[in-house]
Amino acid sequence: MLRRDGRSVTAAQVKYLTMLVEEVGKARFDVLSAKVVKDSDTEPRVPRQRCAMATKRLTKARAGTLPRALVGQ
Repeated sequence: MLRRDGRSVTAAQVKYLTMLVEEVGKARFDVLSAKVVKDSDTEPRVPRQRCAMATKRLTKARAGTLPRALVGQ
């Protein structure tokens, strides 16, 4: 579900997050993205869902937080 209020994740953010997922693995992405979307209206990635589709549901702010978590900063 894409947001219509201008808070949607950008195409560049999706591309970057997808690249990071390939480097760190889906298991790490699942754990960290669940922490990032906790206490929000965004659901974590469900089984058999592509990581890119899960990142498209993020807001710009949450998509900005996720790379720092994935690379361990």
